[in-house]
Amino acid sequence: LICHSFVLTTMAAEPSLFTKPTKMVKVENGSTLSMYCLGKGSPTIVLESGFSGGTAATWMELMPRLGEVTRTCAYDRAGYGFSTLGRNLPRDLNRSVADLFALLRNSGEKPPFILAGHSNGGLIISAYADLYP
Repeated sequence: LICHSFVLTTMAAEPSLFTKPTKMVKVENGSTLSMYCLGKGSPTIVLESGFSGGTAATWMELMPRLGEVTRTCAYDRAGYGFSTLGRNLPRDLNRSVADLFALLRNSGEKPPFILAGHSNGGLIISAYADLYP
């Protein structure tokens, strides 16, 4: 994983971006994850939010900027935002990584993917990268 620091000017997403998901993606154990995507191009950037929210809205200021450059997606983790929890328990790191894998496999989004995480999201994408290099 490569980390870079950079400064972005504040640019809020269209207010309607997070009022409904771009798509709903079924994953194992009955959960459905809400996904939000914008922009075109490759690679696709996938944003993983931190622990205290678990929703794509965490990225409302960054997504439009990244979407100007390439395809950019974020999602609500199981049980947050518009996503359903289903029988998707226990909620631990292994389950979060499995959900991310199923989301990318079932969403129709095309690799390659650049995974970017904030806080606990960094832990999830690091574990994902270990399992799926």
